[in-house]
Amino acid sequence: AYYSRAAMLVRSGKLKKAAENYRRIARIIEQAEGKESLNVLPALYRLSDVHTTQELDQRDDLYEGTRKRIYRVPESKSRIIGENAEILSGTEVQGGFGSAGKITDVVDKKVAHVALAYRSLQRAVEIAEGNEQATAVDKADAHIAMGDFLSLMTRDRVSTLRSYRIAWDYLGGDEALSDAKDERFADPVALNDMPALWSPGMRVLLSRTAGDGDASGIVTVNYDVGIGGRAENLRVTRSEPSGLKDRVVLEHLRGIVFRPRFSGGEPAESTGHTFTVSYRYEK
Repeated sequence: AYYSRAAMLVRSGKLKKAAENYRRIARIIEQAEGKESLNVLPALYRLSDVHTTQELDQRDDLYEGTRKRIYRVPESKSRIIGENAEILSGTEVQGGFGSAGKITDVVDKKVAHVALAYRSLQRAVEIAEGNEQATAVDKADAHIAMGDFLSLMTRDRVSTLRSYRIAWDYLGGDEALSDAKDERFADPVALNDMPALWSPGMRVLLSRTAGDGDASGIVTVNYDVGIGGRAENLRVTRSEPSGLKDRVVLEHLRGIVFRPRFSGGEPAESTGHTFTVSYRYEK
């Protein structure tokens, strides 16, 4: 019941209340089964997702199609994350937290979401590694979740790849886990969908290119995913009406972060992907 309520709150955009529900779920499980229970992991993953979404929702500069700015979390803020979470101290954080105010003011207001998301995943890794009943998949998923977060929210490629490689090693030592490994690493996985095509910011961009009355059409883009987890070699292969929404869709794809395909424990390029948008916008 708690999970259903939290999911409903997420869908309705009430992220603060959703986070409270996931924290409540984690506490209930810890009280009933102990703080190292593997059943706490789903709540921690979803709690981290909520905090990450709260962070991404505040990046209004993405919606304006501007270049993403890089902010640096000051070392004085590392105490928010926790004594053992020094990885975010001095780490570059992707994206803007808003266009107004000084960087220090912006970080003071917004870094808590990044810190709370990281702390939830750090706790998940500790539980997976410390619980004797944890399977290789449990441990791999905890490290993948951490790697996904670091890839999406920071420029710390060393720590990101370390998390993914640890997960690969857990899944690569047993032939019986080959399907689980392929499911997680055989193809790129989109870690975000920002800016969403149905978001208010995207509607603003669409309205700037829409003519009188209704505008509808389709845009198809072919692209590759590089080892850094970004769309590369973007090529518009279909555009109806011609050129009307190409820029908006290309900006959308450039804003997506991927978990790259892995081969032999290392990130590898993946080619030949297709992204298609059918739209109808009423001005």
